[in-house]
Amino acid sequence: MPKRSRSSSFLMTTTIVSAALIFTAPTRINAYITSGLPAHTHRAFLRKLTDDICNQSIGSLSPEEMSTCPMLMSAWATAPEKLNLSSDNGRERALAVEGLLKRMIDEMRAGNAEAIAVTEDYNAVMKAWSMSGEGSKAAVRAEQILIQMQDLYQSGDKNVQPNLESFQ
Repeated sequence: MPKRSRSSSFLMTTTIVSAALIFTAPTRINAYITSGLPAHTHRAFLRKLTDDICNQSIGSLSPEEMSTCPMLMSAWATAPEKLNLSSDNGRERALAVEGLLKRMIDEMRAGNAEAIAVTEDYNAVMKAWSMSGEGSKAAVRAEQILIQMQDLYQSGDKNVQPNLESFQ
């Protein structure tokens, strides 16, 4: 039987772990981010899951995919050092988080009962923009999102009441 090199074993293990996590419960995303694998692997994993969700037709996301959205948003928003994301690509992170929120809103409008955007989802988007390195553009975008939250809350959506974190 031929011997495997250490790098090929690592690559095979990484591929198996990634494939297994894609098809298991969404709570695995958090564990994956802290697994110690290289940053490019984490980033590719999050990008694939994000693209898979955002590129499906509206109204077609399963309950499991809907429950994955907030975790993905949190992972993108709070793990820049783990994902090797600098201010140079902070915009990518902010756009990924905002794209997931937009997708949740689109699903909700399409009648998906599992799609409920809550305060924490909006806070994740604002946090991602605040850490994006985009300066005043990021501040303006975060303010727009906060105003949108306030408008939604005032019009009766109690799921998006701004909290202390919303104003940080």
